[in-house]
This record gives sequence, C-alpha cells and structure tokens, in this order.
Amino acid sequence: MATSFTKIVDGNGGADYTTLTAAIAAVSAGDSIFVKGGQTYSESPDVNKAIAVHIGPGTTFTAFTVSAAAQVIWGNGGVCTGALTQSGADSHISCRNGLDTGGLIVSGARAFFNGGGW
Repeated sequence: MATSFTKIVDGNGGADYTTLTAAIAAVSAGDSIFVKGGQTYSESPDVNKAIAVHIGPGTTFTAFTVSAAAQVIWGNGGVCTGALTQSGADSHISCRNGLDTGGLIVSGARAFFNGGGW
C-alpha cells in the first residue's frame, strides 16, 4: 500500500485536481490518489489503472467503476448513487463503516469486495 499520495482530489479546488477522472488520467500504475471527503462529485469515474484510490468519509459519486487490478478504499459513509461496478481482475474494494450504493455489480476474476459493515 502507498505511504504517500501521488495526487490529491478536492472538488472545491486547492488540490491537484477537482475530479477523480482527471487524476486517474494523470497517474501511472503504482501511483496513489486521495479524494478529499465530505463532497459530492458529479462524475462516474472508472479506476482503469493498477493504482490505489483512498476516498475520504462522506464522499458521493454518481456511479463508480473499478475495471483494473486496483485497490480502492472508501471512507466512512461513502455514497455511490448509481451502480458500483467491480469488473477488474484482482481488484480490491474495501468500505470502512459502510457504503450506500444504488447497486453492486462484481464480475472481475478474483475480485474482492469488503463491505465493512453495511
């Protein structure tokens, strides 16, 4: 697991990027992204690279996809108003203290999802 973050996302500005989609496009395999919590992001990002994404508590996305062998850690009280789709082989999604989602679709080979106390 990464010990420091390659890019920071803050929808209110003052960070490297205002969207997770833009940050994903800018990083390379092995990098890590931190998404500041407590915000609503009107986007449906696809984690399509082997990276680590840490999402702060109380963060909302329109929809969310993990289509690569990535590691995604959701903070407390995360929300995905649409489908949370995990199709990447060897991908890992961990939810700390719950995640409210419009639906969960897991189809990736050896994909691991840890609901963490729905």
